[in-house]
Amino acid sequence: MPDAVPTFRRRATRSDKQRPSDAARPPAHQRGYDHNHRKWRALVLENDPVCHWPMGSLNTYLGDTLKPVAPIVCREPATVADHIVPLTVAPGRALDLDNGQGLCHRHHTIKTNEEKRGVFRSTR
Repeated sequence: MPDAVPTFRRRATRSDKQRPSDAARPPAHQRGYDHNHRKWRALVLENDPVCHWPMGSLNTYLGDTLKPVAPIVCREPATVADHIVPLTVAPGRALDLDNGQGLCHRHHTIKTNEEKRGVFRSTR
C-alpha cells in the first residue's frame, strides 16, 4: 500500500481572523491615529515602559495590624499607550502626556472592557 501523501493546511493569517466589523472600520488615520498621536504614543511608552496594572499587594504585620506594604504590579513590557481618563470622558486630553500610561496588551484589553461597562480604573 502506498504511503499517504501528507496534506498541509494554510495557517490562518491575521486577515483571516479579523471580525466582520473590522472590514467596516475606517482606516487608522481617519480614527484619529495621526502623526501627533504616534508621537504621543512614543513619548508615553518611553516615559512608562513597564505595565503597572495592579495585581494585589504585599502585606506585613506591624504589631497586631496587617498593613499593605507595596502593591504587586504586572511588570510586563508596556506595548500600548493608554488614556488614563478615557477619550469618551475627556476628548480634549487626547494628546495630554499626563493622561497617558503604558500597559501591556492583556491589561489594556481588560481596562477597555471595564470602561465599556462603566468601570474606570487607573494604575496611578
